[in-house]
Amino acid sequence: MLDEKSFIAILEDIVSKIIEGTIGISEIKERVQNDLEVHDIWESNSLLITDCYYALKHIEEENISIKEWEYFVDCLKCIKKYNMEEKKQFILNG
Repeated sequence: MLDEKSFIAILEDIVSKIIEGTIGISEIKERVQNDLEVHDIWESNSLLITDCYYALKHIEEENISIKEWEYFVDCLKCIKKYNMEEKKQFILNG
């Protein structure tokens, strides 16, 4: 398993590209499988890491807003401390 910093760097890269519109679904799926799942990301104790991972893994099934991706990036960059309630409020209120 990769360390938390490595997972965060990979997640930040993928999510930033989603926000920029420079990555497609097939590349997201490929990166999730090859960069994250092979390193047992689901075993991470970080709610931020696992929540972001599951959002990416189920990107086609869930309607995830740009606001949610922006919240993830802010947390991955340590601008915000991840909190599920705060995330909901951020998405709803901006």
